[in-house]
Amino acid sequence: MENLITINKTKKGTTVVSARELYNGLGFDQSHWAKWYDKNIVKNQFVKENEDWALLAPSASETKRGNFGKDFTITLDFAKRLAMQAKTEKGEQIRSYFIECEKKALLAATPALPSNYKEALQALLEKETENERKALQIAEQNKQLALQAPKVAYVNEVLESQSLIASTQVAMDLGISAITMNARLQDWNMIRKVNGEWVLCADWAMKGYGKSKTYSYNNSMGQACTKVHLYWTEKGRMAIHELFEKKKQA
Repeated sequence: MENLITINKTKKGTTVVSARELYNGLGFDQSHWAKWYDKNIVKNQFVKENEDWALLAPSASETKRGNFGKDFTITLDFAKRLAMQAKTEKGEQIRSYFIECEKKALLAATPALPSNYKEALQALLEKETENERKALQIAEQNKQLALQAPKVAYVNEVLESQSLIASTQVAMDLGISAITMNARLQDWNMIRKVNGEWVLCADWAMKGYGKSKTYSYNNSMGQACTKVHLYWTEKGRMAIHELFEKKKQA
């Protein structure tokens, strides 16, 4: 069939045509274009702007030349109604053309049914092959999850461990001294000193990154004294490593 009117699709998949191209195809008088679109499109109470029609912006070349007329994109359903309203032979021809284009588009989108036993068997085989491929894919994913499960459980167990680690050990992991590590953590507002002892800042303490332990000892005068030391949980150890890595990349 002859391509009477150009049919396009919007980004949303709506089938549309140019109202001006439709008007010209219907053979109407060019001098009546403005009056026609004002009555049949803009002031048409049975259609909605940005649903059934939208103003079409002129192309860059038209804008540059200053030689362009107003145009609209209209949905194919709306275009069929306008063609029917024309009550002319051309109007009926264009409407039939739109219907035929819709049929072709629907036919192209519909999978072809097998026409004989051989085609049906081939289609079944392809379907079974696809199902088997998906089943193998799911089985492989489950296998990988099963293999990773012990590692995940181990990591979770370590992170939830209540065992405590001294700052010197954490600092050794980083290749620096505990004094240097604590100084940086203080600069980054992770720890602070209270009465000469290191403690976690409030935001970090609530996350379970460390605990303070109190030790008793006798001083040089033989007097009983206590001292508080900050120890780190496995979560805290990981948080420190991540913090140092983040600062290194910054």
